[in-house]
Amino acid sequence: MFSLSARLVLEIAPAVGRCNQERVVPRLVTGDATLWGTEIEQDVQTRLGWVDPLADARDLVPEIEALRERIANQGLNRIVLCGMGGSSLAPEVICRHAGVELLVLDSSHPDTVSAALTDIARTCVVVSSKSGSTLETESHLHEFVRAFEDSNLPVADHIIVVTDAGSAFESFAQARDIQVFRGNARVGGRYSALTAFGLVPSGLAGADISRLINEADSMLTHICTDDGSRSVAALGSAMALAGEDELGVLAIHPGHHEGLGNWIEQLVAESLGKSGRGVLPIMVDSDHTYVPADGLHVVLGSDASTKRSVGHLSIHIDEPLGAQLLLWEYATAIAGFLMDVDPFDQPNVEASKLATREVLADFASASKPDFIDGSIRGWGCDARNLDAAIAGVKAQVDPRGFVALCWYLDRWRLEGIETIASDLSARVERPVSFGWGPRYLHSTGQLHKGGPSLGSFIHVSAVSAHDFPVADQGYSWGELLESQVRGDARVLRDLKRPVLRLELHDVAHDIPRLLEALRS
Repeated sequence: MFSLSARLVLEIAPAVGRCNQERVVPRLVTGDATLWGTEIEQDVQTRLGWVDPLADARDLVPEIEALRERIANQGLNRIVLCGMGGSSLAPEVICRHAGVELLVLDSSHPDTVSAALTDIARTCVVVSSKSGSTLETESHLHEFVRAFEDSNLPVADHIIVVTDAGSAFESFAQARDIQVFRGNARVGGRYSALTAFGLVPSGLAGADISRLINEADSMLTHICTDDGSRSVAALGSAMALAGEDELGVLAIHPGHHEGLGNWIEQLVAESLGKSGRGVLPIMVDSDHTYVPADGLHVVLGSDASTKRSVGHLSIHIDEPLGAQLLLWEYATAIAGFLMDVDPFDQPNVEASKLATREVLADFASASKPDFIDGSIRGWGCDARNLDAAIAGVKAQVDPRGFVALCWYLDRWRLEGIETIASDLSARVERPVSFGWGPRYLHSTGQLHKGGPSLGSFIHVSAVSAHDFPVADQGYSWGELLESQVRGDARVLRDLKRPVLRLELHDVAHDIPRLLEALRS
């Protein structure tokens, strides 16, 4: 079921008409790279393998099922996925939807990494990176190799690699007889949900990936009809309408699709947040989540799946998960066409990666904090205590802008704390997004730096009492995490975007203080 509010139908009529006139959907289905202009046609041609990934997906199923049976016979029933961005968010939502356990390690926090290293005798680790050079995932790989070797466990029995052909990860795996699943080089990470990157970890964890593929197949068949073509064009047009000004807001009501919003967030923000424009996805998780009057509301489920009010610009999408994944990929690409942006590149993501490595290389040269308030240190403000620093951020939010909470903490121990975004949004009467660091660097981080200069950023990290060295590297996990915090803050400040950076030295005491300051 796919329905739009009457007001939205009127608002998007010109864009939908343009899509029909230029045959955008049929051309996209056939992989027409000219849609986004001749200047980037050659590059886009290498990015469209996702438009019909289902034949390759079906071919993977027997191999995944055979591997699952093998590891089960070995007593490996704890599946850990090491991956960032699209490589981890799609399997995470697939497994949550299926009700099967998949432990997603996409953090550099020492406590999170340490927790992932427990129970390794029954652990199978899926290491997932298209490039094979993702800093966090490479570090995780070496950490698990060390852990298995220290426990006299055969590395090849406990690690599976998903990567593109020719990557450093493929070479690493082949040298150690580790099984490799190769991705499609013509599919970018955030469009890879229905490829090996989404299917291998999900299938090993016990999700019904054949059903997921069938759901996506039904959606692809529907998209090829006149009715389906209009639906996907309408969703793409609605997102383009939201991004018509500098900053659009996509208010996601999760409905019964728990976790899907996080995947949509990285797909939309990273695809459309560039060239000084963008669409900011936010999660509507309470009655007081602030959404601008011109925000686009999307309910992921039937009308009955949410009791919260939606605005006059709204879409209800009641489709199974596999169908949702393909629908959103198509719609996001169409929104990029209408907004005249390349939905397949991520020009600003590399800046934070480079800054992280620069900070690591000169880690000792940290600046002194602007204030010390008990066990909390702060940078990037004139305030002399936490309450004044938070009050300063609230007072300076651009009336057209947003606040981004970027928290480099142990998310496994702080699950549910994301609702603070809604509380803060009610106070500042502007949209507030929440991202766990460093995972957001591979998703909304593109929008933060490539989108409109309208954001106010609060970075929060904590000093771990249980830091330890990264395997085969000259730094610790805590130093890597702090370098990511400092690196991203540096890039944002270079772009003249305000960043308040807070460092907690007593999490149990400091988190309640911080939450109170944000809510007051």
